[in-house]
Amino acid sequence: MDRRTIDCEVSVTGAAAEVFSHLCEAGKLERWFPAEAKTDPVQGGSYRFGFKRRDGSLDHERSGTFLLVEPARRLAYDWDFGLGKTRVEFVLSPNGGQTAVRLRHGDFEEGPAWDEAYRLHEAGWKMFLANLKSVLEEGRDQRAAMFG
Repeated sequence: MDRRTIDCEVSVTGAAAEVFSHLCEAGKLERWFPAEAKTDPVQGGSYRFGFKRRDGSLDHERSGTFLLVEPARRLAYDWDFGLGKTRVEFVLSPNGGQTAVRLRHGDFEEGPAWDEAYRLHEAGWKMFLANLKSVLEEGRDQRAAMFG
């Protein structure tokens, strides 16, 4: 069975260690990604992300396990959105005062429901990575503007 992977990248001003902390520490994640986060960012540790609607009510949650934690280098966790588990991985590459953040979200299967999930996740990751850049470089959370 064919599997598809979302592949996005953003370059962020800042050290890899600081960028990495925003990918796995609950309080820093809440600045750019989920509205609520609980994390134990060690290999085999758990996470729970709560995403809210504009009115503040809970829209959906994601929870899972950290599969790989290499501080300032790589982070991966499973991601189950109802159709099956997929894998989210971040790879950080420092370059001078910049850090390239490459996101790969893989294991999307074929079929209409998977196609829609792939499309929504691809658009979402692009927006969230842009927000990570905005938060780290300007201190501005763009989620309200991005999601209307």
